[in-house]
Amino acid sequence: MAGRYIIDNIRLVLDLLDYSDLISKNSFSLFLDFQKAFDSREHDACCWCEKYVFVADLKKSWYFARKHCEQHYIDLLQLTSEEEENFFKECWNDQWKEGWIGIYWDRNKNAWTWSGGDLVTYDSDLDLSEKDDHTKNVLWTNGKWEWKNGEDLVGMVVIKSDLI
Repeated sequence: MAGRYIIDNIRLVLDLLDYSDLISKNSFSLFLDFQKAFDSREHDACCWCEKYVFVADLKKSWYFARKHCEQHYIDLLQLTSEEEENFFKECWNDQWKEGWIGIYWDRNKNAWTWSGGDLVTYDSDLDLSEKDDHTKNVLWTNGKWEWKNGEDLVGMVVIKSDLI
């Protein structure tokens, strides 16, 4: 639905539903929140989930997973807020998958950093108190973040396009 406003897509779905049922439920206020958030912005895709993919069959260390992403995709997954993480969990409810995400220790910045260059400000309850440990990176597994030795060979969660 390229070139359409996301609110048009939401309205289309609501037209297919019994609209009167939504007026008496909390979900109607959610619809209004969607309208406020997206009505003024044009989107080329209607699904946030399409932006990401698990590459489970290609096992690499964190460093080489990132290099692979830079060559074939955009980058490793970066979840910078609880809201983004919750959306991601809903998209990938088959939680058994695991893969590298884009957190690493940047020695120049002396801080945990996303592979895109931003400092990590949201950590999903991960203990970031371990400083200057360049042997560890972060893995998405079982619906949460976990530390893993960066040399271990696992899959990756990648950003595949700029849909949103």
